[in-house]
Amino acid sequence: MDHLADAERPWVRRKLRAAWANPNAGEAEAALRALAGQLERVHPDAAASLREGLAETVTVTRLGVTGSLLNARRVEPVPSRERLPPTPPARRRARAHHQHARRRITRSYHSLNV
Repeated sequence: MDHLADAERPWVRRKLRAAWANPNAGEAEAALRALAGQLERVHPDAAASLREGLAETVTVTRLGVTGSLLNARRVEPVPSRERLPPTPPARRRARAHHQHARRRITRSYHSLNV
């Protein structure tokens, strides 16, 4: 939806919701392909985005998932490493010691195979 102009979002949203609500996976996929064809002329990026996720979009319908699972909230993303607290100094030292030991073992192994 981010690729679309504000005036075009309502009709595209209606078509998407109608396809998602269709219990027949084949018909839903055909409706989404038709929508991608309509969008191709005006918004090729939006059409490409729709086609890219097409198989995943109708998987829920194909699997016959209904009820509360279908209406479940999406899983929140895992926080990125940037937002995690810094690693404590003791863990950094332990990690450095482990890496140093691994390098020494690797070097000694390679020196035996010369």
